[in-house]
Amino acid sequence: MTRVSIASLRLTNPEFKVTLVLDEISARILRESADPLLNEVDETISIKTPQGKSIFRNRHIKTRLGNLISGPFLFLDSDTFIRGDISSIYNCNADIAAVPNLSQRYFKNQIWSQDSKALKKMNWKIRSDYYVNGGVLFFNNSEETFNFFESWHLKWLQSNNRLRYYRDQPALNSALNDTSTRLKILPNIYNAQFRGNPSVTKDALIWHYYSSAKINAPITSFEILCLRIIRKNDDALDGIKSIIHSEHPWRREKIFDDVMASYSRHKGKLSEFEENWFSGNRIIALGKLIRTIMN
Repeated sequence: MTRVSIASLRLTNPEFKVTLVLDEISARILRESADPLLNEVDETISIKTPQGKSIFRNRHIKTRLGNLISGPFLFLDSDTFIRGDISSIYNCNADIAAVPNLSQRYFKNQIWSQDSKALKKMNWKIRSDYYVNGGVLFFNNSEETFNFFESWHLKWLQSNNRLRYYRDQPALNSALNDTSTRLKILPNIYNAQFRGNPSVTKDALIWHYYSSAKINAPITSFEILCLRIIRKNDDALDGIKSIIHSEHPWRREKIFDDVMASYSRHKGKLSEFEENWFSGNRIIALGKLIRTIMN
């Protein structure tokens, strides 16, 4: 997944320096397995973390990243796919730049239910205008940014210790509220979270795939490409250009897939019919569509 994301960045923004920041255990595993990823980045930084699951070690680094490397820098989740020139992000004068969570316009729709529960249990306050997503974040080098990371990391540790909740977004948004951080809201094209809002796929510069979403089968070209890499398909990365130039991120194997993608773009979320269709279960999808029409 990370290899696909980096390869897409290399093709669309060749001037960018790519730094891989990871924990010592993960770094050792990559070295021992001679993972090609190590040769596809400009710099690898290994950080010591407390013992724990891989997701714990990952978040332990992410929530203090700005105090480990010098800015300005752009953080990209491994499940992002870059489709065009994103260098204009670096023109940002704010301390932090981000996109609303779930690519939703209205604040009430930006907060995931589990995040809302965590915020309530921790008795944390958040901003009343935006709840941002942590998958694409730009950071300038400032004292306010440093203070933000101090707060974010501390809050994440607190929620992890109390709730065993690894997600970092509640702590992220609470830290944004509690510090004097200057936040710039970026348009959805810089973090198109299309699982939450399919309408944002068109003209997006970054597609965010939400690898944590619980799905039964791959429904996007990105996921299919990742599976090919896992299966050691040597020419898998050759498919990246076709995804960059595709008008949509969904699975493309049949002639009607593009038609279905165009239809879904006008909806707030995928229907059960569309989920089945893009999962490859087209007979089941058509059956559900017929039953819906008949009812």
